[in-house]
Amino acid sequence: MEAVSEKCKIKFDGETPQIVVPNNDYALAALFEESQANEVFFMPVDFPDGQMIIQLQDESYTEQFVEDLNYNIG
Repeated sequence: MEAVSEKCKIKFDGETPQIVVPNNDYALAALFEESQANEVFFMPVDFPDGQMIIQLQDESYTEQFVEDLNYNIG
């Protein structure tokens, strides 16, 4: 079984960038704080192995959003 990372990361499902969010309080709090502060809309697409995979409505913001999330996670 693969270890679950404590940081968010980008994965690609074909052409579409998705964000893998670990299932812990820090990551989930950062996700909701960042999405509200920056008016970023996302939708969950899967919940594998204690993680949540999301996709942003504005895919061009994915890389910056992951950087912001990981900064807030610590």
